[in-house]
Amino acid sequence: MRAAVAPIICVGLTALGVLARPAGGQADGTPIARLEAGMLNASDPFDVTMAFGGALGWQLSRSNALLVRYVRQSQNRNSGADIGSKARGLLTANWEHAFGPSAQYHQQALIRVGVGALFRPLLATAPLVNASLELRYTVHPHVAFVGSLEDDVGRLPRQDFQFCATDASGNPVCQVYTSGAKVQHNFGFLVAIEWRP
Repeated sequence: MRAAVAPIICVGLTALGVLARPAGGQADGTPIARLEAGMLNASDPFDVTMAFGGALGWQLSRSNALLVRYVRQSQNRNSGADIGSKARGLLTANWEHAFGPSAQYHQQALIRVGVGALFRPLLATAPLVNASLELRYTVHPHVAFVGSLEDDVGRLPRQDFQFCATDASGNPVCQVYTSGAKVQHNFGFLVAIEWRP
């Protein structure tokens, strides 16, 4: 399943690049870098789950940008609250659209949509789509804060696991556990610091 994810991401990035390509002379080409932290809650919007990540991108025009984004999501219910080795990873290619001009000490509304993959330790990788409502507040010509409310929707593939043990009489007893085969929403509120050279 992991081998199939790379071509999907490449096709998604290519499609986003073609669809969002501005007319000649319209592209700004300014690079964008973000570091973000907050919560990204699997299935239940009120079950707080830590998340940390970042994004790199390019401003295509005054109102459109492309971002490649990676976010680590804690697995606090299963493996502890760390965002280290047991965390899930969300890798997405995103198109972002801004409404109105950006100016220092002013708010700017944005929307972001993307496609990618949800990497899960010990489980199969899942395809992912996301949508976000964002608010940018520029505090310096090169620095802004971006708050986002988002939903990252993964299609978790079905996986069967068989567990076997022996009962009191020494006979083997096996049980099959099924994981996935469902759509999972990951509701998030994250705040990012954004830098543009």
